[in-house]
Amino acid sequence: MTAAVHLGAMLALAALWLAAGVIADGLPAVSSARLLRQRSGAVLALAAGGLAVLVALLLIPSPDWAPVAPGAVHPQRLALLLPLLPAALAAGFALRRVARVWTGASAFTSAPNVPLPPALRAGGAHPLLAIPLQATGLAAAAGGVLATGWLRLDGSGAIGVLVTGLALVVLALGVRHALRHSRLAENAVTVRRATAAVPH
Repeated sequence: MTAAVHLGAMLALAALWLAAGVIADGLPAVSSARLLRQRSGAVLALAAGGLAVLVALLLIPSPDWAPVAPGAVHPQRLALLLPLLPAALAAGFALRRVARVWTGASAFTSAPNVPLPPALRAGGAHPLLAIPLQATGLAAAAGGVLATGWLRLDGSGAIGVLVTGLALVVLALGVRHALRHSRLAENAVTVRRATAAVPH
């Protein structure tokens, strides 16, 4: 894989994961089960494409990586390492939740006039659904910038600053998602109790 192809693949990797994270962020705000099914399906497709590109980059490294000093990390190698852990978390946790949302929404698509169940909306807002996708997108975007050579990290201190910055952004996103999920889950419980109290 030449340097140009490698760079293009890194940018495609970032675009796929960022798009998946953005769409996942909007899942709780959809107005119908049909739209929730379409968007959750898009998240699954984009994340699957991102995983495929990441695996291809790991298996077929660029042959013209220049040697670096002992103990240093080549920018292109670091660009691949950054999204690796969040992508594994996304594959293990986020995509399973997205698949559950897709399955749940599919059960309501035959009744378009039925309001979206609050529990399904809360499921789409779960922190473990969006955060791994968004973390992978941010890490892949940072990796894409490293692969272009626009940003050079000299020494482990600079790498630590980059990783710490990404972690702080992900933490802020996590707090936001947790608060939103808590509010939607509480609403789902309230609706369930009110429904159970109605005499049949």
